[in-house]
Amino acid sequence: MKRASLLLAVPLIIFSVTSCKTTVAVRPDTPVVVQPARPGPNYVWVDGDWYRSGNSYAYKQGYWVVPKQHHQVWVSGRWEKRGGGWYWQKGHWR
Repeated sequence: MKRASLLLAVPLIIFSVTSCKTTVAVRPDTPVVVQPARPGPNYVWVDGDWYRSGNSYAYKQGYWVVPKQHHQVWVSGRWEKRGGGWYWQKGHWR
């Protein structure tokens, strides 16, 4: 019985996670940001990122950071066309 309940719960969880993605009809313009000087040789610039704010997106400015592992690189986020709108695919470390 527990296994059957778990098998029914997994698709529900996947549906609820994927259905939470916010799309907007018009892709916002990326603000023009002056990148400050690098504070040190080990720092990597993390581009600005968009985050959900209600039914739209708000912009968070980029920043310098030292990666947790020296070989990591930052992959910038990007806007993706989804159905009739736009969805922000967040940046990540690789």
